[in-house]
Amino acid sequence: MKIINKTKTYGLLGIISLLLLFMFTVSANNPGDYSQNVTTKVNVTNAYPRISSISMPSTVDLIPGSTKQVNCTIEAYDWNGASDMILVNATLWENQTASMSDADSNLTHYTIDNCTFGAIVAPYNRTFYCEFIVYYYANASNNWICNATVTDTYDFSTSDYNTTEILPLYALNVTSEIDFGEAAVGDIPNATANITNFGNQAINISVEGYGRTPGDQHAMDCDQIPGGYINITDLKFTPNPSDDWAASTSLDLNSNPLNISGLTVPKIDLISVQPNNFSTTYWHLFINPIQNPFGVCNGTVVFTAWNAN
Repeated sequence: MKIINKTKTYGLLGIISLLLLFMFTVSANNPGDYSQNVTTKVNVTNAYPRISSISMPSTVDLIPGSTKQVNCTIEAYDWNGASDMILVNATLWENQTASMSDADSNLTHYTIDNCTFGAIVAPYNRTFYCEFIVYYYANASNNWICNATVTDTYDFSTSDYNTTEILPLYALNVTSEIDFGEAAVGDIPNATANITNFGNQAINISVEGYGRTPGDQHAMDCDQIPGGYINITDLKFTPNPSDDWAASTSLDLNSNPLNISGLTVPKIDLISVQPNNFSTTYWHLFINPIQNPFGVCNGTVVFTAWNAN
């Protein structure tokens, strides 16, 4: 029969207990020696829409006396799905003289409250078209900004921008005819021609003329007499209504363009009660007995706009 030494057994158990207590104490006093992984979790039910890109033409050529469509194309995505984006608005403004928060002005500021929705190009992506109708007198500047904002069903929104340049436009519109009416040989009838600035720059004006073909040294050709004409130097112009024939300027004998001295036609400013972008020129025609013209006579005067600055 084997006899168990209880004293030794109890002693051994005590030693083991002390070792376990020591190990626990070491772990508790040294946090890096013991770790446990805990899973984290959240369900994000709505994400912000995001703009991938805003595309614009690098430069814009305006159309004389008319409007030009300037496109600001938005590519955007929303992780809740493309149809979660319910509103896109945009502002186009000239950042040198205006700010985004200004009221609309055809010179410097345009807004679109709801841009056109394009096709959904992927589950999360969509194209939007913001098409601004810009007037011919909008300021020339290389700092026009299109800022677009995309809003989703949670009223979350995001914005981004791109820039473009509106180029200078030198353009004019002139009275369709300078009609001197009926006159006899030796008379000096008068007529006017109105010039309207159809661009976005102040302009000076030059004029040149011909009868049937450029350089023919005629002011008009008369069809009812073979070879009948009015000499180019017998057609004169002036910007001053008080100038008579003697004080006015003849068109050049060699059909070179001549500046109308003292005449500058401003661009429209939208401040004046009446439009300020037009001027009147005054014309005198000498029916010279030397040529002794007869019948209906016709010619051409070419008006050209130049930079006034």
